[in-house]
This record gives sequence, structure tokens and C-alpha cells, in this order.
Amino acid sequence: MANNQEAAIESIIARAAAEIAAAVRGQIQTLVTEALRLRQQMPTVVAAPPTKNAVKKLANAQTGAAAGRAPHPGRSYTDADIAKVLAVIKDKPGQRAEQYALLVKIDRKAFGKVLDRLRETGAVKTTGARRAMTYRAA
Repeated sequence: MANNQEAAIESIIARAAAEIAAAVRGQIQTLVTEALRLRQQMPTVVAAPPTKNAVKKLANAQTGAAAGRAPHPGRSYTDADIAKVLAVIKDKPGQRAEQYALLVKIDRKAFGKVLDRLRETGAVKTTGARRAMTYRAA
């Protein structure tokens, strides 16, 4: 008697699963059809011609003219500042940040951010801590 009940339950579950799957497929088909209909009704957008500034930015990006460009909007230093600090560290390894700052002559905040960036990217290795930290090129 238990086998008959289990078989009946399994049969009911299988039928319910098939009906649910068919209902979901039908709903998906309805949604896709509606989305395609709405897509066809959308107006076509025509892009405006590029501005002179946009053309200049694109030309700089393609030629790699990094030295003369302004800093990234989110930072106060340029790629040239990074190269300058790294060159000084390579030239005179083992000095503290204050000593490099006197040699490089860029803004103090920017100098600190450049050193942070060089440490993060692994371009310089450090020894010591805080003010006693010395730098050398990696």
C-alpha cells in the first residue's frame, strides 16, 4: 500500500513540475515578444559630432602624449611626476622621503601620493617605518 501511495505522489510531483515548466516557458516567451515589440518602437538616436576637445583628447590618447597632459581628475599629480620621482630614487637610493622631496620640487601632497602610488605598484622597495623609511628602486 505504501508503494502505491509513493508512486501516486511521485506522479503528482512530476505532473506539477511539467506544468510549472510549461507555464514559465510561456511567460518567458510573452516577455521576450513584448520586449522586442517595444524595442522596435524606440526612436533611433543619432550621436552629435565630436567636439574639438574630444578630438584632442583622442589624439593625445592615441599618440601617448602623457608628459604634457594635465593630471587625472582624481589625483593631483601627473605621470611625469611619477617618472621624475622614480628617476631620483634610482639615482640616489636609500634616502628618506623628505630628502627626495627637496630634490624633486613638486607639491608636498602630490609627492606623498606619488610615493604611495610607487609603493602600491611595487616600483620602489622600502626599509624602515614612518619618517625613518628609506626608498630604493625595485
